[in-house]
Amino acid sequence: MSQVRVGIVGAGEITRLVHLPVLKSCADVDIAWIADLDERRVCELGRAFDVENRIVLDGRLQVPPCDVALLATPVSARRPYLEYFGDRGSAILTEKPFALSREEHQSFMKICEKNRIHCGYMRRTYATVRALRRIVQEQWFGPLRGIRYSEGGRVSKTAGASRTLDMSYKQGGGVLRDLGCHGIDVLFYITGASRFIVTTSTIEWDNETDRQVISEFALSGVDHQASEYPVEFAVSWLMDHSNRIVFEFDHVRVRSGIEPGAELEIASLSDKDLWTRLTLDISGARSSYQAFFLEWQDILGAFRTGQPGELSAESALLTTALIDDLYRVGGGR
Repeated sequence: MSQVRVGIVGAGEITRLVHLPVLKSCADVDIAWIADLDERRVCELGRAFDVENRIVLDGRLQVPPCDVALLATPVSARRPYLEYFGDRGSAILTEKPFALSREEHQSFMKICEKNRIHCGYMRRTYATVRALRRIVQEQWFGPLRGIRYSEGGRVSKTAGASRTLDMSYKQGGGVLRDLGCHGIDVLFYITGASRFIVTTSTIEWDNETDRQVISEFALSGVDHQASEYPVEFAVSWLMDHSNRIVFEFDHVRVRSGIEPGAELEIASLSDKDLWTRLTLDISGARSSYQAFFLEWQDILGAFRTGQPGELSAESALLTTALIDDLYRVGGGR
């Protein structure tokens, strides 16, 4: 099998900690080059991972050809790269979030409409998420009645949790786009919903940066279910949360932690505090590195077959749209 040439734009932490180690483990991948605006960073990272072609970007986007381009860049700086690689027919993987509005999301896909473009919502590869998807869509416990999602913890500005932690939400920063986007994406992925409506969205603002979002919305448009079902959603950098997702059916609740190694648990509605482990033989990621490996296998498979992968940007449109609405209802300006 011929090697796939991968070019990387962005020599930041996500590239150093995850993408390069994973790509180096893929026998069918040749890391063709790595590019960044920061000369020291791109040279150090290139040497550390034995990537000979290290490119310092100077305002002109001129890089060698590649089969797949990884855009590990802020979403606010993404359009020129999409246009460049879209014109050249490269497949593309972007880091999350994919876009800042439904309209921008659609315009990005139009730029690359003849190419394969994907977004790194890798929680879809988690074994627990795949199990929950089967439980909900195959109605193992009957129709879904409601969902509660809670994630986050106290984080200071100096904690270094993310480079986008303190950025304006208009630039892709804030807790909802930095962290909560993963939760919203798995809700759509698990349920298969095609519509939503936001009821409430209470946001704790720090100038233009959202630190906490507490919301209620409803999902609907599910093939196997006629009615909509409510979702209680909370994500925060201000207070500790349960870091769990709970699905309620007519007679039971099923819950899981949000980390890749989490376990599924089940409890009857008559005894809500007695949770029992639910063991299922469903393949999927049980660590972060496995998740990113499966993400790359999806992208490489899409490149080889010419078909959109499981992480296609088109499949994440509702994620972008719901986040956009949560900001709008919560006082985004």
